[in-house]
Amino acid sequence: MYNPIALLMACLLICTCATAQVSTLTIDVKSSEKIYVNDKDSFQYATGYQLIIRQGTTLFKADSVYISNKLNDQYMEAFGNVYINDNDSVITKAKYLKYLINTKVALLKQDVSITSSGGNITSQEVTYDMNTKLATYTNGATIVSKKSKLTSKAGQYYSNSKDALFTNKVVLTGPEYKVYTDSLYYNVNTEIANFVMYTKVVNIKKNQVIETTRGYYDMKLGIAKFSERSKIIDNGKLIIADKMDMDDNNKKFKLEGKAIYIDSIKQEYYYGNLIDFDSKQELYHMEGNAIIRNEKENFVITGNYLDGDGKAGKFLARGKPVAIIKQEQDSIYIAADTLYSGRIIQKLKVRTDSITKLTSIDTITYNKNDTATRYFEAFHHVRIYSDSVQAVADSLYYSEADSTFRLYQNPIVWNATNQITGDTMYLFTKNKKAERFQVFEKAFVINLVEPKFYNQIKANTINGYMHNGSIDSLLAKGSAEIIFYIQDDAKGFVGVDKSSADRIYSYFKDKEIYKIKWINKYNALTTPMRQANHELLRLRGFTPQYNLRPKSKFELFF
Repeated sequence: MYNPIALLMACLLICTCATAQVSTLTIDVKSSEKIYVNDKDSFQYATGYQLIIRQGTTLFKADSVYISNKLNDQYMEAFGNVYINDNDSVITKAKYLKYLINTKVALLKQDVSITSSGGNITSQEVTYDMNTKLATYTNGATIVSKKSKLTSKAGQYYSNSKDALFTNKVVLTGPEYKVYTDSLYYNVNTEIANFVMYTKVVNIKKNQVIETTRGYYDMKLGIAKFSERSKIIDNGKLIIADKMDMDDNNKKFKLEGKAIYIDSIKQEYYYGNLIDFDSKQELYHMEGNAIIRNEKENFVITGNYLDGDGKAGKFLARGKPVAIIKQEQDSIYIAADTLYSGRIIQKLKVRTDSITKLTSIDTITYNKNDTATRYFEAFHHVRIYSDSVQAVADSLYYSEADSTFRLYQNPIVWNATNQITGDTMYLFTKNKKAERFQVFEKAFVINLVEPKFYNQIKANTINGYMHNGSIDSLLAKGSAEIIFYIQDDAKGFVGVDKSSADRIYSYFKDKEIYKIKWINKYNALTTPMRQANHELLRLRGFTPQYNLRPKSKFELFF
């Protein structure tokens, strides 16, 4: 029954305590509600209808409410269908509420839902500060916005600024990506994520995985900056560096600090997570940083600075860069001051009609995804190492379309005990193995027989043919000259032959010259071994430079 005396007492209590509070609580009381006055500092409402309580611009509703108005303990508890409307900007629902009246801090439990313009938080327990608009949880929550969903065990979320800190098993899911970490700073509106510990970003649509420990990623613009040795796997390409700047939408990136670019690796996914590489993986170390390789790799680029354009398929490497052209057994390592790589879009091919003898030019257009169209350019202090061939030059051009290395400006090539020099040199490979070479202008071959004993061949041009990584034969053309140490079947030295001809053919066996053939031979002189002055047996231009020869692939990285 309606009790006007009890109602009057409750209202007086509310008014009395209001003078000690920061903001007054006012209660709309309906005739069907029951009011229980426990003592002068507390009272309780129990009703079959919802109570309506206001504090400033904040409105509370609940099935039942208990209010404590003690001087040092002023709070409100609400039970049942708790509803809070904070100035029409944040709507909160729960089954239980404990509200500290003076500080405006709410503890919410059971089916908690906090909705603002930035999204919706659902949890079983949340602490919400209505002054700072800060929601805090420690027992798990899910935050859903228009474009993303986030789950974590703990977090702090500002409903005004939409800034948040999430910790402990954080998973952020967007339209194209998933982020896995244990600590994430994130803004729901801007979709900018800041990482402060190990984080994995998986973009299933773009076939991309990012692993980093520090940096930020603008999910809307696809712009990112990472540090502390991050890794990106992008459509079968592996990128590692101490620092990274990335424009993901335009496929551009800048790498700094021991950068590594590996093309065409194999990767496996399971429910959007990168699980493992090829099972036939092999680990090796490069300046103390382990990377993974397998037989599917096409090439590797390392350097302290690397700028790349994924759409155009090109990049520029500086700071002691090294390119590694992958092969099953004898991989080729190329070092220089600067390395540049791109893709050939078109190629001109000259055709000659066999009947009319007229020539025409065809334009061949390549598919941009064709790996055979890649080319490399190396500038200044070029050094090359493979198990079978080593070289130095000022500059280099290599195209996978014809598998040819072009060495410019005083190139030197070493093969076994042979040194080859000239103004320009072409090294032709087949199935990524050296097959033949051409030396243009001032061509010179030195074949070390024994210390101080050198076979020598000089000509305008020299064509060389190789078999199983060793020189098989040479053809010297144009003012050809030769100095050849003659040996018997027991490998004993008989004498030294010095001659010249229009053309000279030399044939190798066990990596040494064993047979010579002359075309239009002239000026031939054979000197017995005991009478030969080996120090004077030198063709003009003889300059052995074996000291410049790269000794191993590891010295190219330093």
